[in-house]
Amino acid sequence: MSRVARLCVGVLVAANGAASSMASDAYRLTIQPESRVVVDNLIFAPSTGTLIGNYDATTNPTGTRTLPGIFGGSGNNPIPVSVDVAVGEESETSPGGVLTLLVNPGAGTFAISELWIDLLNEVVIEAPISATITYSTFRTVSPSFLYPGGIPITIPIGNAQITVLTATLGAGDSIGTLTPNGDGSFTLAGAASLDVTFDATVLGQPGQGGTFAIAAPIGGTLTPTVDGATLTLGISLSNSSEIPGPFPAVENVPLDLPTLDPNTPAKVLLTLEFLRIDVTIASEIEGVATGPRLCQGDFNRDGSADILDFLDFFDAFGGCQLQPSPCPDPLRDADVNSDGLVDILDLLDFMQAFAEGCA
Repeated sequence: MSRVARLCVGVLVAANGAASSMASDAYRLTIQPESRVVVDNLIFAPSTGTLIGNYDATTNPTGTRTLPGIFGGSGNNPIPVSVDVAVGEESETSPGGVLTLLVNPGAGTFAISELWIDLLNEVVIEAPISATITYSTFRTVSPSFLYPGGIPITIPIGNAQITVLTATLGAGDSIGTLTPNGDGSFTLAGAASLDVTFDATVLGQPGQGGTFAIAAPIGGTLTPTVDGATLTLGISLSNSSEIPGPFPAVENVPLDLPTLDPNTPAKVLLTLEFLRIDVTIASEIEGVATGPRLCQGDFNRDGSADILDFLDFFDAFGGCQLQPSPCPDPLRDADVNSDGLVDILDLLDFMQAFAEGCA
């Protein structure tokens, strides 16, 4: 078809108010309750500290006392230790959140312009804490027991609560390919630039959370409807990072050390100073998101069709005439009719959509 013929077709379409058979569309999708997240995060924190018996001459005169070495010594002495603290256990939650998806079937591309996911969705994850303690030889009194140096002890020391775990759209591209499946649906495959934020309480004390940038693989199946779309969504979050210190000390945590009699442990108090904290995030988001098609006249996706959309479109269109889409980029694609090329037909289609406004 010649350029003149195409122009005439575009004018007739605009004049008759007919929608394009295939259009570049945006959808605001809400994650549905049947979605799930498998959270398998790990916090590893090497530390130094001391163990000391819970003996007190006034308040606990029958408590445990700790003494360095095999023989001799008196009183209740702190025993230097190094401790590797590990927090983690697989959990499952139901996430909440929204994302705005821009699709161009003609160009075979999609882009994400907004994303916010609460992986916990008001649920607090309880995660067990274990400590592997390394020490020089020491012994205890009440009960009497010898702990030879060089034999690490791994014991549970309590719980941590993961209170915040969110993913938001970060800096960088969040784009991918859109492949038709032949039944009206499309397969999405790409990556999203996300900022993942977490926070936790450790042994009853507020921990130090952090935010990590992740390039997360994202995929799914998009099924457009008359007024909106359904997206089956899969996102993989995986990252290992070190949280910079300094960190607050953990002081006087009650701890039961094993003896030959499981009913008579040595009762000590553990104080720790963390050297560093390593966090490994490994979560899989699987779910369904549904929502409406956004107004095509709202080019900048701010919720209304106004003069800013008019200016933004013409800015994009001016540098993209006769260029293949997406142009100038997947987030500001001037290929409104999704035919793979930015031309006068896109201008006419946008003018029609802009004139109709957004209800």
